[in-house]
Amino acid sequence: SLLGILAARQTIGKLKITPQSNCGFISSTSVGGMDRSEIYYKDIFNNKDSDIQLLKTHDCADSSEVIANYLGIKGFVSTISTACSSGVNAIMLGARMIEQGLLDSVIVGGVDALADFTINGFKSLKIYDTEWCRPMDDTRVGLNLGEAGGFLLLESDKSIAESENEILAEVVGYANANDAYHQTAS
Repeated sequence: SLLGILAARQTIGKLKITPQSNCGFISSTSVGGMDRSEIYYKDIFNNKDSDIQLLKTHDCADSSEVIANYLGIKGFVSTISTACSSGVNAIMLGARMIEQGLLDSVIVGGVDALADFTINGFKSLKIYDTEWCRPMDDTRVGLNLGEAGGFLLLESDKSIAESENEILAEVVGYANANDAYHQTAS
């Protein structure tokens, strides 16, 4: 949640979010608060005292609610969890909601913390690279994982006129396909 708050706060520019704002928040994640749940269960299995409050963050939507609450967004708040496509799906949903006039502005993106579950999952597929990230290098042997948060502010013409934010880019199209042939095969 803290990582997401920092990223989302940097995103809004001059947008004033008030209780009357027609501003939404769509966050995405792959593992939600699983990183905190892992700490809880490791403590329990090692006969240590652990804070059961850690389990409250396990739900995918927990960080979305925390971030939206911090920003003062009380209207549309949603979470998308579609693995690696989560962030772009958040952008597509936000763009569609603005196009349909359901929102004037929407903060879209995602945040994920690193979880052992994720690392071990990619290791089991034998596609996890333990070396430093080198995405365009012929010698890379897989992917690297990390934790990050990134958000964009999408605005309607009405919202831009009110916020006077500088337009940095425009969403001109999007698509989504489900054409995988196997659930876990590369």
